[in-house]
Amino acid sequence: MWKMIIKNNKVNLSMCIIFFILGYLNLIINNKMCRFFQLNNIVIAFIPFLVASILLMIFYKKEIRTITMIIINTIVISLSIILLIINFGKLIVSETFDRNTDVKNYPRIRKLYSDNEMQYFPSEIPKDAENIEFEEWAAFMQGGSGLYLSYDIDSENEEKIDEELRGKSKYVLESIEEIKIAGENICVLADSEISEAIDYKSYPESSDKFIIYISEARKASGDGYWNHGVQYGVIINKDKHRIIYFHEYW
Repeated sequence: MWKMIIKNNKVNLSMCIIFFILGYLNLIINNKMCRFFQLNNIVIAFIPFLVASILLMIFYKKEIRTITMIIINTIVISLSIILLIINFGKLIVSETFDRNTDVKNYPRIRKLYSDNEMQYFPSEIPKDAENIEFEEWAAFMQGGSGLYLSYDIDSENEEKIDEELRGKSKYVLESIEEIKIAGENICVLADSEISEAIDYKSYPESSDKFIIYISEARKASGDGYWNHGVQYGVIINKDKHRIIYFHEYW
């Protein structure tokens, strides 16, 4: 049977192979390079392959005029190309603009960053972690990207993490005054998790019961301003017994 298919339906067989490869490439992109695992996008990408396979079987079993086959194949190829372009476009838009708040996506997101950037982030979220919050978004044009993970933590783990991070952090800040003294060396963005976690806006009435471990803080340019930069590290809020991992790029 397959010899006859190859001999008499080379165009449809080629369509099947090409559309399968395109669907498989889309699957790899979704698995390895995307912030979200989008099942709908993957399924849609394989529709042209399924249609081409059905046509291959139909044309093999039934005698159809050559002109009819050409017209049908032309329509299928045209519609498939349009479908794949729209499907890939939706993937790009989603990857660019959608915010990621599903904790299940944390392992996927973590792999998209370098080991150096993720050195303070846990390899996996503890199974007994409570009140987990996760948010991540991609950079677009002048807008920055961000990655935040937070959950409740007990006093014993606070001490363990403090011992682990204190010696290897670039800066360790334990009060608003120390943040002020650090000055140009770090940046507290007005709308960032850092500002909220330490109640920065209500200074000097805000509480000093926190520790900030800065792994990296650098400006993107040498102009002396924090117009653009990158900063990542960990915050322990001792008032709320909560740990916050952050990565900010703006």
